[in-house]
Amino acid sequence: MHGADVSQPILFITRTVADFVPPDHPLRALRELIDEALASLDGLFDSCCPWSASASTGR
Repeated sequence: MHGADVSQPILFITRTVADFVPPDHPLRALRELIDEALASLDGLFDSCCPWSASASTGR
């Protein structure tokens, strides 16, 4: 006999933060506005931070 059978707790959560925010919560509308604002700044980020443009390639 090796002792009690004790289950390990779950190590990883497979849900996102959005799973916990109700569909009608104001944060959802705010996220859309922020995503649009950041998308419009992509060119600025690429011009001032040339290394960020190649970040997707890993180099």
